Amino acid sequence: MLKNAYTIEYVRNPKWSSKEKSAIDCFVKLNHCKRELPFTANPNDCEVHGREIFQQCVNGEFGPIADFDDPPLQQDFIEPQLQQELPSRYITQLVGMLDEANAENSAGTARGIVLVWGAFLEVVLNDYIEGHYQNQNSSDIPAKKRKQMKSLGGKIVVADELGLLENDLHEDLKQIKELRNSAAHNLHFTKFSHLSKQEALAAYEHLYTKYASDDFHEVDDLLFVSRFVYGTACQMVLQKLAVLFDRLLRP
Repeated sequence: MLKNAYTIEYVRNPKWSSKEKSAIDCFVKLNHCKRELPFTANPNDCEVHGREIFQQCVNGEFGPIADFDDPPLQQDFIEPQLQQELPSRYITQLVGMLDEANAENSAGTARGIVLVWGAFLEVVLNDYIEGHYQNQNSSDIPAKKRKQMKSLGGKIVVADELGLLENDLHEDLKQIKELRNSAAHNLHFTKFSHLSKQEALAAYEHLYTKYASDDFHEVDDLLFVSRFVYGTACQMVLQKLAVLFDRLLRP
């Protein structure tokens, strides 16, 4: 497990990301990444490495900066397979949620990032369950179920009892809930060592293996885990839930 992340190994193919030349798109290999990844560097990045990459590109350290051409599609963050199924009306909603999550991701703490993603999942799960009852021509969610749905864990249980979750998605949500509870109920949540409970560590291992191990090395840093393991898992689960919700409501 790496002790430090964000060491720049190389940068290639810098290109202005807008006509205003306020940011630079490029491919970057950082020490915590298993492969190079697309990256947008800007001089006001909250992270030091983002500002450094921008300045080094401007200084010509990675070759000439190509001119701006066509902007990327807004939904490029969505997995290609899901783009085929995700209805256009959800794109705006998901982009709004992800913009809010990214704002917390940039300026927040590990606890804040985890709690914000957990709140988004609660909203989507609640809508999904309500959609199920509407689809069944039921006027409202039964009082017993409504009482169960007062927490993220309760919403996961109800959705599973109603048969709304595929097995792997149910397991992912359970593990997300474990890390969310660790952030919500522990006094200390700033270091990787604060994931001391067996359930929290097992949740981290599950989410890292499934959603982050292809791209990232393990890093002994809770903020990194919140951003690149927990955040990545929540983003993918959120998209999967949106697709299932849309299928439920289709005539």
